[in-house]
Amino acid sequence: MFLNSMDEHNCGTIYDELIEILNQLELGWIAEQVEEILTAGKTVEEMVMGRKSPDLKLAYYSPQEQLLMLIDAIDRTVISGVEMEQEIATLLDNQGLTTDFKSEISWHSNLAQKAEFVKFYQPEILERLAAAEQVRKTLGKLRVNSAKNQPSLLTEIKVNLEAIVNPHLRRHKQLRNLFILYIFNIIVAGAKNEGGKVSYKDVTKQATDRLIFRQRPGQIYEKTQPYTHALIEFANKPPLEIHMGVKVHGRLRVLYDCDICVLYKMEADACRNNGREPRASRILLGVNCEYSASQLQPEVAQAFLSLASELRVAGDCYFVSNSVSEVAGKLLASRKRKWECGIIPGDVNNVNRLMYGFQTIFKDFQAKS
Repeated sequence: MFLNSMDEHNCGTIYDELIEILNQLELGWIAEQVEEILTAGKTVEEMVMGRKSPDLKLAYYSPQEQLLMLIDAIDRTVISGVEMEQEIATLLDNQGLTTDFKSEISWHSNLAQKAEFVKFYQPEILERLAAAEQVRKTLGKLRVNSAKNQPSLLTEIKVNLEAIVNPHLRRHKQLRNLFILYIFNIIVAGAKNEGGKVSYKDVTKQATDRLIFRQRPGQIYEKTQPYTHALIEFANKPPLEIHMGVKVHGRLRVLYDCDICVLYKMEADACRNNGREPRASRILLGVNCEYSASQLQPEVAQAFLSLASELRVAGDCYFVSNSVSEVAGKLLASRKRKWECGIIPGDVNNVNRLMYGFQTIFKDFQAKS
């Protein structure tokens, strides 16, 4: 049983202490997202005599449940964030075996012309991974027996969290962009597994030795920065491109944000030459990425269902999240949409299932082309 040795008062005390630690490390957004879920409450089923189906009622989380949710949020964001860095650093190192690939990635803002640079240096990341594993173990102790040695456990968590946090990957927006890049790399891995040759190009279609992405979706033809995309080449098949953060042209003459899209290179070339956005009818795969510290709210799934309905890409439209929610999953599954939740490096089964889904898309593409 979770926290059977701790009363509600102790749970509340530890919850407040963890929030204070997060605020000191400029990670207060994690606590804010958790508290949004706690304030909204949860839906429970209550059987009523004489009825076959249960009534739905609104209930609120107990102090024990609140603490567990905050612990899970720290694990799912701060700790998993370091693990995502390690995955990306490995990809950059492997790419560097055949090219002079830089171990630095930058995200640019078209509006302010500001850039955020992140270096993926393996030895430094491995040191933070060791601290992350220690935090995970300490949080595990809080789950099962938090009344014992409570002050020392909290001190240990604070010290190790300080060692984990990357100053360039502290805010929600920064970690969300890292998550989108993580999903981008899963698509790249899926393409390679199906026999695709993957290389990296800039907006002028020249080979590049560094990765440069947009901080938010923009124009695929924008040349203020040499934004990066991946080129996928299958033998005797039309080449494809993978883009992060571009606007796409939907069916109602409305532009939609697309976190990741895989489209025909012929379409991408036409967009760059003519200064227009990609048409949904020429997109093989569109991915909407949701990054959250807390449980997914139903509104997020509903928004994706609306987006997928309006966008109507030629291939598949995926919803992908690092977080989970029984209600969101029920909504997505009932509408027969492609979706995967709980996508973090530690949940290997979920990650593999997502990659195999992407591989199936590339397998079908080769069969049909």
